[in-house]
Amino acid sequence: MLYYCSLHPEWDCFGDFGETARARTIDALFGAIASNQPRASDFCFSRLEQLGVFLGSGAFASILLQQDPACAADPEDPAWPFQIVEAAGLCFRPPLWYCFSTGGQVYLLCCFPRLQEDDPGAAREAETLLSEADSLQKRLAPANPALRIIVSDLQFGEAGIFRSFNNLHHAMEYFDFRGETRSPLQLNSEEQLHGAFIGDLSAYRQFSVSMGEQLSRSDADPSALADQICDTILGNCVPSMESIHHHTQIFMLTFTEYLGGAGLVDAAYIRSRQIVYRAMEFERETEFRLNMRALILELHRQNQTLRRIGRQKRIRTIREYVEEHISDPELTVGKISERFRIGAPQAARQFRYYYGVSLYRFLQQTRYQYALQLIGAHPEWSTRQVAQAAGYSDLSTMYRAFHTFGDVTPGALRNALRQDPGERP
Repeated sequence: MLYYCSLHPEWDCFGDFGETARARTIDALFGAIASNQPRASDFCFSRLEQLGVFLGSGAFASILLQQDPACAADPEDPAWPFQIVEAAGLCFRPPLWYCFSTGGQVYLLCCFPRLQEDDPGAAREAETLLSEADSLQKRLAPANPALRIIVSDLQFGEAGIFRSFNNLHHAMEYFDFRGETRSPLQLNSEEQLHGAFIGDLSAYRQFSVSMGEQLSRSDADPSALADQICDTILGNCVPSMESIHHHTQIFMLTFTEYLGGAGLVDAAYIRSRQIVYRAMEFERETEFRLNMRALILELHRQNQTLRRIGRQKRIRTIREYVEEHISDPELTVGKISERFRIGAPQAARQFRYYYGVSLYRFLQQTRYQYALQLIGAHPEWSTRQVAQAAGYSDLSTMYRAFHTFGDVTPGALRNALRQDPGERP
């Protein structure tokens, strides 16, 4: 609905004029412009001129005013538009400006018919417009504390009028996503256009490696990691949902690529669970953060599961190695730790977790059991021969082991077996 036309301040948009076919046609044309329908640009411009509304072909800037970002404007209620028109009449000085609503949003359209892109005064006009928007916000804010004003930058030519509204639409989505009402904010179309694309992926690759390394720690805080990821993504974005989605997608692609390539999370699991696709399922910042927390927690749990499986395989391999090389007198916890590249304290903890005893204790028990087998298989051997074959460094070490794990000495056991060959350990 058209609320005000600076060319025709005498038009009573809420009265008789607003009920005319002419007014309804103007409303539809402004709605087409604000709805970003450039295919009808030549028709809109020429038809508006026929109806007495002149836009020109110079520079354009569009302004969004939201009394409450959570609520749509009621075009039939004159109170709010009248406030805007009255305040704008005191603040705005562009050659032509219009106030209208479409789709539940209230807009100002500012036209500078003679201003061209290479005009040295273009930057000054843009600064002036932002200053006027700031004055408008100050006049309206006391009665509208949740007021949000977004100003497009200057766009030139007939197509520019549609670009200015397109920038607003992207910004509206962004600020709805962030839930912010700070204003007035002037957009930068170059940043909005190019900020959605990432020419250098190295920063996100490095960030992904850092996050992946932290994720793989057993004491990692998935929620804190997710918040750090969200803060970094939002800090790299421009006011555009397209930018947020693209940065999120690029991060998740590089992040999951690193996790899968480094073996921290199974790549097949990442694909089957559609991690990257699910990361894009949000419309508000709260959903964005909750979604990221859920995904990072899921990846952390999967990583810890793989780590447990990997530890279990490694500990089982160490156990098999000990059993196969128990006759080696140089088989010690230190040598085993070096071979399998695991710290002795860590090996002790993991071995105790899976087998209930430390690696050192298991080594002693296994050698003792092997010595028993040797005595049973070769009762004719001397105690020293048994100690050497079992990998004991000396006789005293074997005697201590028999004292710790049994109630009979090696010699007594050997003599008993010689007297009764049927008694074999």
